[in-house]
Amino acid sequence: LGDSSQLELKQVTQSSGNLLIDDLGELRKYHLISTAGETPKGGARLVIPTWIQLMKDLIRTKVHDPKRIESACARARRESPDTDIEISRWTYRVVALWRNGSVDDALEVAQQAAKKFQKHADIQCLLGSAYLRTNPPNARAADAALRKAYELKCQRVELLQLWIQAKKRLKDWIGILDITDLEMPNAFGEERTLMRAEAHSNLADIAGKSKDYVKASDYLWTGIREIETVLQTGHVVSNARQLVSMRGLLYQNLILMTDRSVSNPLDYIRIWKVTVRAFRRRSISHANLQHGIQRLREWWAAIERRGVRRDSLETLAEQIETVRQIIDWLRKDSAPDVNLINRVETALADLLTKSKIHAAAMQVEVSQGQ
Repeated sequence: LGDSSQLELKQVTQSSGNLLIDDLGELRKYHLISTAGETPKGGARLVIPTWIQLMKDLIRTKVHDPKRIESACARARRESPDTDIEISRWTYRVVALWRNGSVDDALEVAQQAAKKFQKHADIQCLLGSAYLRTNPPNARAADAALRKAYELKCQRVELLQLWIQAKKRLKDWIGILDITDLEMPNAFGEERTLMRAEAHSNLADIAGKSKDYVKASDYLWTGIREIETVLQTGHVVSNARQLVSMRGLLYQNLILMTDRSVSNPLDYIRIWKVTVRAFRRRSISHANLQHGIQRLREWWAAIERRGVRRDSLETLAEQIETVRQIIDWLRKDSAPDVNLINRVETALADLLTKSKIHAAAMQVEVSQGQ
């Protein structure tokens, strides 16, 4: 390790506290190790002279199970890599405190580091992570630290993930959309669309509770379109199932919000069309499909009360063909729901009968007009 803290050395060697203190005392007698000051948490800073580090191969032959020690040292450094030696020392100490479960102490050290290196992006990222690890997490302070890290051009791969965590705890869904819109290629990979869909879903819930059903529908449509755009590329691997599941949830809520936003039965066709789109993407429950069929029938009943026109009859013909296709798909299902098929067939028969009656009446009117 070369330069470490007493706590970090204890973790790497898996030594007891008392034994480690005794061993360090013996090494100091022969000037094989020196201390370079302390911070309040994590114990003394321990430094190995350069000439001792150069003897690593010789020392290795005297150590029991050197591979385990080397692996533990490599693992400790992988968890907190940094090219700046002084910054690294603070980072190593914080990581060691986290491994020890001392999250409050780790936060204190991170705060000291942030005070000492106010313009260092990685230290701000470290501070944000420390705030998120406390119990309970201080999401607002973490958000501020991580924003500052971003503004300071932090390049750490975990920055945006940590920032998303803070935003989720704050329920700042717009903030999540803003972060995932940042021009940082492959910052989130496949998870980006899932994060954005979740944010859109939560924003729709908020709008729905305020009875702004149109706005809620807009958020849901946006989430659905983003998911479908990604799925159509065929490049999704690890999150495909989650994306499909999320799309189903968004469609379910979209049908509900569309239904609540439409008060005029003459516009119930909109609910039906959303239902059809959801069905074609296998993102709908049987209950929602039945509800959509009912709205289609109610729409036509409203058309009849208003007066049937040729364009309305043409629209009905298109929907009848769609219902036929739905029935075909339902029959081909691996476990067809007979009751559902019967209900949809009943609706189809009713619409067909009415379509023929009005088409015949319209033909009579045309003949009489001639």
